[in-house]
Amino acid sequence: LNEYGMRYNKDYGFLDGEVVHVEDNFYHKPQFSLNHYWDINSNTELATAAYVSTGTGGGGGAAGNFERRFDGLYDLEATRQNNIDNRTENGGDGSAVGYLRASR
Repeated sequence: LNEYGMRYNKDYGFLDGEVVHVEDNFYHKPQFSLNHYWDINSNTELATAAYVSTGTGGGGGAAGNFERRFDGLYDLEATRQNNIDNRTENGGDGSAVGYLRASR
């Protein structure tokens, strides 16, 4: 942290030469409101409001154990290799050592 500063983001890595963001959020949430104001008489006012909010979205992140590089970034290549090495045909128990999860 001291070497890179407080705003350094190490929640990404490289896989097959491409940047992969490990933690992500994606949301679309429009909001609508309808307001109505009525002066009933000189002493009385009525204000009403109706709100609607709909949306879709989700997010993802890391699960399990991930290797890290010297600079703190995720070493996704090494994690993939660990998963391959842990296959049953390679003598492992077949479980994923680390994986990227996603929800929608």
